[in-house]
Amino acid sequence: MLTFADVEVDITRRIVSRHGEELKLTRAEYNLLTYFLQNPDRALSRDMILNSVWDTNRSPTRGRWTRMWSGCGRNWNLMRAARGTS
Repeated sequence: MLTFADVEVDITRRIVSRHGEELKLTRAEYNLLTYFLQNPDRALSRDMILNSVWDTNRSPTRGRWTRMWSGCGRNWNLMRAARGTS
């Protein structure tokens, strides 16, 4: 079980919930969320994320990056950018 703020991820059953309610995520959203939760306090470059989360034939749009965070109450403290990370 991975947790972050009020989000819980049951990695065995591949279920994500917030406040006890199951969230419906795409495969890419689920993979992105679990990748972030499995790498806390680590600066992740765009390339690291792309290589670990998406297949190389598809690239995410900005909407995909932010869609999963819109349900987090727009608490932008949950994720922040680090400039100069490669």
